[in-house]
Amino acid sequence: MKGCFSVLIFLIAIAAAVFLSNDYGKKLTFLKGELYYTDPVKEEEAKKVGKILQEEGYFNNKRRVSVQLKKEKKQYQLRFVVTPEAIQEKKYHLSFAYIGGKIAQKALQQAPLVVHLCDEKLKTKQTVQPFYTKQFSNTEIAYYPSTPLKTVDKIGAVFQNIWNGSIFLEEKNNQITVWPRFVSKEKALKAKPIAQAIAHKLQTLFPPKKVQVILTDRYLEEKFLKIQPLPPTPQSEK
Repeated sequence: MKGCFSVLIFLIAIAAAVFLSNDYGKKLTFLKGELYYTDPVKEEEAKKVGKILQEEGYFNNKRRVSVQLKKEKKQYQLRFVVTPEAIQEKKYHLSFAYIGGKIAQKALQQAPLVVHLCDEKLKTKQTVQPFYTKQFSNTEIAYYPSTPLKTVDKIGAVFQNIWNGSIFLEEKNNQITVWPRFVSKEKALKAKPIAQAIAHKLQTLFPPKKVQVILTDRYLEEKFLKIQPLPPTPQSEK
């Protein structure tokens, strides 16, 4: 099942049609996709990775595309051959981060993994930190592996019955930031009242950490509105 963050995966696959040779490792074929893997990656692991790439549409019957899976020490490298456009534009990085995280979660037992965006000679031009996803009813929450799962679960419990869509979660420097994603600024502004209530609710769950909710576009590039919890209402004097 494709997640909300895989929206650009077909465009990326079309842009990444490059052919590698057997010098890049052992080869497995998934439709027209080619997955190369090198020792100490196991064939069973490579098959699981290839299956996910096929499920997400990166491997398909339309284009011949190539991916390499490597492992150095305890860290996996998922290496995609892509065009300069995919390397430079952050909107594509989001889809690579999504699919890298799904592979780490589902195929590699949450082992450390970094996505490498490479040129036609398989030289790394950009690296992307993958994120994990977790579904809460109609809400999909994306988060970095370093985020405590209890934080993810608390925020998921707040959103699951009132939000239909995808959320990006980031926790660092004693601050929690939640990024609800919208297709347009107009839709984001209409959601301001409920986002304000959510910000206040989250602040009550995570004292003394700072909390903010940023309404953003689908690619986390444009910030439509930043919302912070309302200050507490003074108690009435008796």
